[in-house]
Amino acid sequence: MAEGDWALVMQNCPLALPVYFTIVVVFVWNMTGLLLGVKIQRGRYLRLKPGQGRWAVTLFSALFILNWIFRLGFGLR
Repeated sequence: MAEGDWALVMQNCPLALPVYFTIVVVFVWNMTGLLLGVKIQRGRYLRLKPGQGRWAVTLFSALFILNWIFRLGFGLR
């Protein structure tokens, strides 16, 4: 991914691309707030209600396992 071979990344590890872009968006969002002097507060979209944390962990675990199965199916390049 660091070398810019996005096609290989999608072939090799499809979960890496959305994770990478999410990290970039969060980084840019926070850096913009820092540079502009804006205090970023957690809004309603970032708050997890009781019981939702378990669903989030289950969802990300399932995505990780599916990515792992995908990689096993194609020979773990």
